[in-house]
Amino acid sequence: MKTKGIRGFTMVELLVVIGILALVAATVYGAMGPMLKRAREQKAAHAVVAFLERARAKAITQSADALVLFPAPDQGRCICLVKYGASAPPPAGAVWNAQDGGYEVDVGWTETFPAGVSVDNPPPGKYYGLCGLRENRPVRAVAPPRDVLTGSTNPLTGLPIDPERLQDRIFVARYGNEPAINNYYGISAPDMVFEELMDSLNTTRFTTLWLGGDAPQIGPMRSFRNTTIQLAQTFDAPMTSSGAVGPNQVFAYAAGVEDLDERCVAGIYFDNPAGGGYQNRVLTSSDRIRNFLEANGLNTGVKIQPFTFNETAPSGGQAANRVVIPYINRGFYEVEWRYDPATGRYARFSGSQRNPLIDANNGQQVKADNVVILEAKHDRTDLLVLGSYTVHTYLVGQEGPATIIRDGVAIEGRWRVPNKFSGMELVDAAGNPIPLKPGQTWFQIVPPNYGETIVG
Repeated sequence: MKTKGIRGFTMVELLVVIGILALVAATVYGAMGPMLKRAREQKAAHAVVAFLERARAKAITQSADALVLFPAPDQGRCICLVKYGASAPPPAGAVWNAQDGGYEVDVGWTETFPAGVSVDNPPPGKYYGLCGLRENRPVRAVAPPRDVLTGSTNPLTGLPIDPERLQDRIFVARYGNEPAINNYYGISAPDMVFEELMDSLNTTRFTTLWLGGDAPQIGPMRSFRNTTIQLAQTFDAPMTSSGAVGPNQVFAYAAGVEDLDERCVAGIYFDNPAGGGYQNRVLTSSDRIRNFLEANGLNTGVKIQPFTFNETAPSGGQAANRVVIPYINRGFYEVEWRYDPATGRYARFSGSQRNPLIDANNGQQVKADNVVILEAKHDRTDLLVLGSYTVHTYLVGQEGPATIIRDGVAIEGRWRVPNKFSGMELVDAAGNPIPLKPGQTWFQIVPPNYGETIVG
């Protein structure tokens, strides 16, 4: 019986198959490469955040500063040191650090994480951020060269200002806003106030901008979040706050913002003489902040694009005698602004009882010349702070709808922040500036289609 021969592969066929397999492999790798890189970076970021939270807990239990070091990018390690002040009795094994003026002790644990976190070299001289960490840190944004403003008009209020003040800096003061707060000191004095949602979108705080305003007491000061960082970057403003969380301090440093948090910088803050728990403990003043900025070489001039101002409101728009912002947990956080034709200003009330917001420095109700409803995208992050997920608000490099409310009318327009460190714009559909009324402006930052009410 004759058997049929079994045919094999020719060399040409084999090479074609190998070529096809190589092409498929290259295509798959090209698609998977960026995905794998992002996964490594996310894993590294989560490891760093977890380590910072652990270090923060260590600092609380030891009543000292916990310093997280990143020795070198190729080592992929975090090291935690606990720093004790010169006057505090150090534990056994502590080493005196003359450069920092304190004792350091390795707490005995480190964290290894995958490569993927970009780092830079320490900047020359003194800088503010990450509590003065001198080892490798995240890459830091740097403001481009810009001219210092001249003239005698405040770019935030449109009011007259001493030209010398334009050689200083705008600064941020971060206020708390919660039922446990007893008094709001200086809240009527900032040039601008931004109220934003934070922590699982169920509470708000105030980010205040100061240039022409002054107050002998400012606060109570609380910790900053993502929105505060973006506003500080937008207006090229050092931040003052109390109790900043480690990951947010990393984000602030990366944004190129001078972080002057109370946990890391002495000489700016003082205890509230009225007491009232940690929510009310920390105060500061405009003089203290300005003196600190001047003494430490941080007064590099105001370089943002000014807002546009006009005493006369633009034509058109709808009547706006009452404005309601339905922030969640309305019993405390819902905001109402009421227009007073006699003064041409809007008075602020909040909560189900419509309590007036009072400045404890002068006993006067807060009133604004302009109220701006600023709609921006909000995302809840996976970063936990005291049991709540932090919120990312998209401001820098973005734009969105804005309603400018002044002189009893509401004008629809848009807000935009085209560049870092250069200010914010309010424009109409054609891109022309919408003028604010000279004076103080309150911004109510809300997610899109939040359900605010404007009554004529």
